[in-house]
Amino acid sequence: MNLWRALRRAARRVVPQAKAAVAAGLAWWISVLLFGTRQPYFGPLAAILTMQVTVTDALTFGGQRIMGVIGGIAVSLAAANWLRPGPVGIALLVFAGMSIASLVGLANRAVAQVGISGLLVLALGARPEYAAARLIETVLGALVAVVVQAFLVPEDPIPAARAAVSHLAQDVSRTLRHLTDRSGRVDPEELGARARSAHDAVALARRSLRYSPLLRRRRGDAQELHAALDALEVATDAVRGIAQSLQALGENDSAQLPHPVLARAADAVEAFGGFVERPDAEGAARLGAAARRLQRDAEKSLRILSLPRRAEVRRELGAVLSEIERLRRELGRARRRFSHA
Repeated sequence: MNLWRALRRAARRVVPQAKAAVAAGLAWWISVLLFGTRQPYFGPLAAILTMQVTVTDALTFGGQRIMGVIGGIAVSLAAANWLRPGPVGIALLVFAGMSIASLVGLANRAVAQVGISGLLVLALGARPEYAAARLIETVLGALVAVVVQAFLVPEDPIPAARAAVSHLAQDVSRTLRHLTDRSGRVDPEELGARARSAHDAVALARRSLRYSPLLRRRRGDAQELHAALDALEVATDAVRGIAQSLQALGENDSAQLPHPVLARAADAVEAFGGFVERPDAEGAARLGAAARRLQRDAEKSLRILSLPRRAEVRRELGAVLSEIERLRRELGRARRRFSHA
């Protein structure tokens, strides 16, 4: 079983390389079929360079490559009467082409492609008919790459995004449990790094699914994870607010806050993370029970605000309870966005 899992992991790692190889081979074959040339380098090159993590990125970068090829061909044809293939000619052509592309505001990938295309066209034959064929090869290679990326073993990004959001929930829950020791200390950078990681994973999932016809059914899952991430970002902000209020209160005054309410908040966030990981009926029931316990203890905790104490203490205790209520509402709102709930 362990060997089988290792083989599956290894197979997943080489999928991008296999797709790039298929795209390059197809681009070469189609270019030879259409143009009869024996050296259709531009098609496979465009296919390899266009292959990206997502179909959306492949479309974007494919367009940039095509713009770069057009620029490189134009510069090469314009300079063909003055420059010849050689150290000085190649250096001047690459410098001029890339400088012009940068000045007109092309993306970095397109700027590099201007230099590559100009070099190849000058070296292999700076003739209009040759340049036109190479441009068509480039467009063809980019299109092949997009099609291969979309239809050949498309990678489902939802499991990784789901795990990243769930891990963020576990970190928020652990931080809340840490605050129950009344120290009120929390590392915002650690939570911020986890939140950024989750945000990147969800953003990648949404980009991956935007133009992926075979994974269209997963777009709803990406929307749900986006809602869950929004709620956890609010929860992360609430944790920071709670920590600041507990620090302002100090250990003696913060001890007036009923101990279970922070633990209940941690339980609710942990249950929310479990529900995000496995959004089934059992997870929804567990989250609902945790949310009800949190609401019950939070309502009981409101009694401490009616007891006689200094105004600043009452203000900070009220701020803690307000942040806990905000956290509870956001988790409930996100839960209702899940179609499985």
